[in-house]
Amino acid sequence: MLRSMDIHRQRTLSLLIWLPVLVVLTQTLVVCSLECKDQCSEVGTQNATCDNTTGVWNCTCKPFYSGPLCSECKDGYFNTSSCQPCECDKNGAVNQTCDGHGNCFCKANVNGSKCDSCNDGYFNLTAGCVICECNGHSDTCDAVTGVCSDCKNHTTGVHCDSCELYYYRDDTQGLEDGCQLCPCDDKTSTQTCHYDADYDNNTGSVVCDSCKDGYSQPLCEDCADNYFMDNSTCQLCDCNGNINLEDTGNCDPLTGKCLKCLYNTTGRHCEECLPDYHGDPIIAKNCTYSPNKPDEPTRASTSTNIITITVIALIVVIVVIAGIGLYCYRQRHYRKAPLPFWTIELRKDDSMSFNDYHNLDSSLIDDVLVAPRGQLRMGDTSNYETINS
Repeated sequence: MLRSMDIHRQRTLSLLIWLPVLVVLTQTLVVCSLECKDQCSEVGTQNATCDNTTGVWNCTCKPFYSGPLCSECKDGYFNTSSCQPCECDKNGAVNQTCDGHGNCFCKANVNGSKCDSCNDGYFNLTAGCVICECNGHSDTCDAVTGVCSDCKNHTTGVHCDSCELYYYRDDTQGLEDGCQLCPCDDKTSTQTCHYDADYDNNTGSVVCDSCKDGYSQPLCEDCADNYFMDNSTCQLCDCNGNINLEDTGNCDPLTGKCLKCLYNTTGRHCEECLPDYHGDPIIAKNCTYSPNKPDEPTRASTSTNIITITVIALIVVIVVIAGIGLYCYRQRHYRKAPLPFWTIELRKDDSMSFNDYHNLDSSLIDDVLVAPRGQLRMGDTSNYETINS
């Protein structure tokens, strides 16, 4: 019986000795089969090994992946079906991380899924998107260059700081003020203008850039020197070249009368020689002093006289030709056959003396009765001789 007890004791002792070993071996086998199986991400794991000591898989991750099981994306990447780079703009994004859809986290006034553009009204992403400088005349500008677009109030320029063609801005106004239409007429100017602070003794005024011939600044509505107003239009003063064009006030700006005649001339158009001066004031311009010399007609007067005489001569010739034509016409249409004629003397006794007769060949006088001594009497013709041709 003692022997049986010893054997039982030995078996119990052996069991107590091997039981921990068996437990450890059993747990190790269970851990390796349960903990290490399919725990590493198939997409993100490049290689996996099982740790026999801890019973945990050692996962070697692919690039862009992280985490104990290689199931997470590294910073700067996001997961769709695989980890993709966020690609956030370094200037516009707060950092290089993004959400699960790849949307980056943007700074103020920056937009876009990658934080790569400025909001409307801002430009220069590199500087963090600053507000457009359009002086209040536009709300938008180029996102890169900052050039303003759609400038209002007749402004233009990079910052809406200039005026459109035919508009101007008073220098006393700020760039935030709009531009005004130039008060320049298209018939007298080019319609463009500018503000001149130095004009009119530094009082300042809007000035038309260029006036047409005959008109003067500031607004091209007054006649220039050597011009006068005629029917609302500035006309060049006619002084026959007897003025100095570099001088001022040569003629009256309202009537056009010449006021500064040169070369000893006078008259409304400097067309006459001064009193006691003689010569040609228009072409030769040789008016000279000769008080005892009778007045001579100028070439202009001589030319006028020649023209007048020529016209009168033409009229006389026309009248003569017309008279001859009329005479010929009447002779042609009203000519009659020749008639006999004679001279008859009337005496106190009412007798007629037949002194002469003509056209004896005419049949009208074949039977003329002639009394003795050529006398014709009314009454008996028995004593008369008949004259036959």
